[in-house]
Amino acid sequence: MRSQPPLTPADRYLGIANAEIVEGIGRSDQELFSRLFGSYATPLVQWAYLLCHDKDLAEDIVADVFTYIWEIRGHWNVRTTVEAYLFGAVRVRTRSILRTDSRRGKIAEDFYASHERAERSVSTPGANIEHAELQGQVHGILARLSPRQREAVYARWYEEMSYDDIGALLDISALAARQLVFRAIGALRRPEIAPEK
Repeated sequence: MRSQPPLTPADRYLGIANAEIVEGIGRSDQELFSRLFGSYATPLVQWAYLLCHDKDLAEDIVADVFTYIWEIRGHWNVRTTVEAYLFGAVRVRTRSILRTDSRRGKIAEDFYASHERAERSVSTPGANIEHAELQGQVHGILARLSPRQREAVYARWYEEMSYDDIGALLDISALAARQLVFRAIGALRRPEIAPEK
């Protein structure tokens, strides 16, 4: 039997211990796997979209990650939290695809044109326009950050991840994650910035 890594007590989306999730999936618990997918699909697609700017590709990436987890379920090893693992896996898969994907130029051109959020809750035409304008402004501001800063900011404020989880996601220390977020905040406060390398 494999030794259990130090996991946080409970997953915030499923409300059960991370170790129980890993063990259940390892035992081929299809119901738990479906709950995991259902709980994380939307935030993971949003995360992938932030990285690749293509909704269809983002959905494919998330499907790939969950397919991979199911294929290796008996040997699935989570060293941080399930949440950090999933976001990290989506990040790695996205970057891998973007390195080899010939659609990279098209993705950049369609950044604002293809943006559709599943979480839209506004219903009037005027509110939809206002929401779209505000969303465009937010994306324009975030686009001024480096990709790494965007990832850290998204993980911290959109996904409410801890600095430990952000560090694990970006393969840096928790302190470096905190500093990266604070540098991003500082950069956003300046009227014009150049992306950090």
